[in-house]
Amino acid sequence: MIDIKQIPEFTFEMILNAANEGIYGVDLEGKTTFCNEYGAHLLGYEIDEIVGQPQHNLIHYKHPDGSPYEKENCPTYATSQDGQIHHIKDEVFWKKDGTSLPVEYKSNPIYHNKKIVGAVITFNSREKELKLEMERHQALAQLRQSQQELKAVFNTVVDGIISIDEKGTLLHLNRAAESMFGYKSKEVLGKNVRMLMPEPYTTEHDSYLENYLKTGKAKVIGIGREVVGLRKDGSTFPMELGISATVNDKGYQFTGITKDISRLKQSMAVQARLVSVIENTDDAVLGCLLDGTINLWNRAAQRIFGYSESEIVGRHISTLVPDDFQHEPAYLIESIKRGQTLTNFETKRLRKDGLIVDVALTLSPFFDSLGEINGVSSIARDIRHQKELLKEKENLIQKLEEATLTDPLTGLLNRRGFASRLDNELARFRRNQRPFSILLLDIDHFKKINDIHGHSTGDRVLQELSLKLTSNTREIDTVCRWGGEEFLILLVESELSGATQVAEKIRAAIEDMKIQADRKHLPVTVSIGVSEFENPDTKFESFLKEADDRLYQAKSEGRNRVVASDLS
Repeated sequence: MIDIKQIPEFTFEMILNAANEGIYGVDLEGKTTFCNEYGAHLLGYEIDEIVGQPQHNLIHYKHPDGSPYEKENCPTYATSQDGQIHHIKDEVFWKKDGTSLPVEYKSNPIYHNKKIVGAVITFNSREKELKLEMERHQALAQLRQSQQELKAVFNTVVDGIISIDEKGTLLHLNRAAESMFGYKSKEVLGKNVRMLMPEPYTTEHDSYLENYLKTGKAKVIGIGREVVGLRKDGSTFPMELGISATVNDKGYQFTGITKDISRLKQSMAVQARLVSVIENTDDAVLGCLLDGTINLWNRAAQRIFGYSESEIVGRHISTLVPDDFQHEPAYLIESIKRGQTLTNFETKRLRKDGLIVDVALTLSPFFDSLGEINGVSSIARDIRHQKELLKEKENLIQKLEEATLTDPLTGLLNRRGFASRLDNELARFRRNQRPFSILLLDIDHFKKINDIHGHSTGDRVLQELSLKLTSNTREIDTVCRWGGEEFLILLVESELSGATQVAEKIRAAIEDMKIQADRKHLPVTVSIGVSEFENPDTKFESFLKEADDRLYQAKSEGRNRVVASDLS
C-alpha cells in the first residue's frame, strides 16, 4: 500500500490536476486554500488568481437572477459551521468574465482531530448536461406533439368522395374532394377521372376498368391501396384510395373514398425519427398511465432493469420499486397530476434479478389531444458508476487534505495544520475567556546528531521524539512539527503553571529516551520555552515570539531545561 505521507506535494498536485472535475478547498474564513487546474479553467481563472481569495466573493456572490447571495446562506459556508455534507445539484458559479456557470457541487467538511478545519468543494459544469436534458425534453415534447397531430389527423380529416361511371366519367365530388384536388365540381363533372391522376396511374386506370367489366375480377376494386393524386395546380400528393362498385340501370358506378395522407406520412416520418432517438439513448425511457400501468419501454430500460418490453408493459410501476420505497410511485404520480416536473430525483429501483440500483429520475406529464394529463414520462439514468467514482474521489480528496496538513516524516501536524487548530482555539478563547498555552521545543545539538550519526538516525530521533510528545499530551492538545528540529505544542485551556509542569514532564521523558546509534546510547535532550495566551488583543506572532525568546533563554542557560518566565 502506498504511504500517502511519503508522497511529495507536487505529486498531490498532479493527482488533483488529473481529476476531471473542479476541486478547491476553503479554510474557516472562506478563503481558497487550493484549486486544481480543471476547476480554475472552468471558472476562467489562473490558479494563483483563486488561491488565497474569499471564494464566496469570487465565484458565488449572487444568484442566477442577479440578486445578492449572502455568505451565511452559502452551503459551503454552512459546511464549515455545521460539519454536514451539502450536495447542491442546481446552482451557478460566476466566471471571471462575469458569465454564469451552471454547476452541481458537493461541499465536504475537513476534520482534523474531530475539529472542522475547512471544506473541500468538488464541482462539475452542468452546461452539457442541461443541453442534453433540454434536447431530451424537446425530443419527448416533439414526440408528444407528433402523436397529437397524428391523432388530430385521424379525428378531423373528412374523406373525399368521388363517383364515376364505367367509362371513367366523373359524376360527383363532395366538398372534401374539391378541397383535396383544388377543383370545384363544375370544373370536372363530365370529364374523365384520369385528370386527377399523374402517370403511370393515368394509363393503368382504363385497363383496370376494362378488366373488371370483362371478367368481374377485381385488381383494385374492393381493395384499399395507396396511390398518388394530381391537383389542379399540377402538384401531386399521396392518398389512400378505396373503391367500391355498384350496378344500376345505367350500368356500373364506381365510388372512390380518398384520404390525403400527406400529413400522416410526414408525422409518421417524424415519429419514426423520434422513436429511433428514444430507442438509441443510453437512458431508460419509460412511461406509465396515471394508475401506474407501464405503457412505454425502450431498449435502455431493458438493459438497466432486466425486463423485456413484453415482460413489463401492462404491469404496475411498483414492480421496479424496492420494498422500502413502495410509497414513492403514488407520491410521484400525484406530483405529476399537479403539473409538476421533477428533475434528477435520486432514488433506488429494483432489477428483475433482485439487484437494487441507484437511479436519477426526470419525470414530466404526458398530455392528450385536449391538453389533459393522462400519463407520466420518465427518464431514468443509472448512476451506480457515477456514485462509485464520486466515492473514490471523495476518499482521494480526504487523503490529499490530510496529507497537506501533516508532516510526512513524523505524522504530526505541519504549520498549515496547526494554523487551522489555532483558529479553533482562538474562537474557543473568545467564547469562554479561558487561557491556553504553547510549548516551543528545540532538540539540543541536533546538527551534531546528523553530522556524526547520519540523517537516517536524525530522522529516527525526530520520529521517536514525536511519539513521546503525543504520549505525554492530551488528545485535545495539538502537537506540531514547526520545522526542522523545532516542535510546537498547543495546550488547551492551560494556564502557565500547568503548562510548565507538562513541559517539565516532556523534557524528562525525552531525556530518558533510549535511542541506540552505532551500538551506543544516544543522549537526546530538548530546550523548551513556555508562553500563556491570556489577552484577546495579543497577536499570535507576539505570543509565539515570547515562547521563542524563552526557548532561546533556555538554550543560553545550558539547554535541557524549561523556561516559562522572562529574566528579571
